Amino acid sequence: MIDIIPLQDFTPVRPFTGLVVNINSVTAAHKDGGDLGGCFVISLGSYEGRELCLYQPRLAVETRNGDILSFRSQDYFYFNLHYQGERCSIVIQTDRNGLSYLKDSNGWKGNPWVR
Repeated sequence: MIDIIPLQDFTPVRPFTGLVVNINSVTAAHKDGGDLGGCFVISLGSYEGRELCLYQPRLAVETRNGDILSFRSQDYFYFNLHYQGERCSIVIQTDRNGLSYLKDSNGWKGNPWVR
């Protein structure tokens, strides 16, 4: 999905561009309209509850430590339920705006500091 990023920097989640770490968080229902191609969610911790709910297919997915879930986060409203314990999730995704960067460096094409 990505071969270059600004300033020729390194991304630890290549070919994806984004890495989000959620620590002990509960989210309201939302879509990630800026995502391109969906996301991967890695669950970590010792907890009970906090199912990830996908509204349109009416799914509530119970995850455990080390589980990985993939879905098209730009297509479905999703949220997570309350929980007990300690929980972290790592989300790996690619931002749709990366296409603009590939096209013309977000309007900075030709600038010696942006390749």
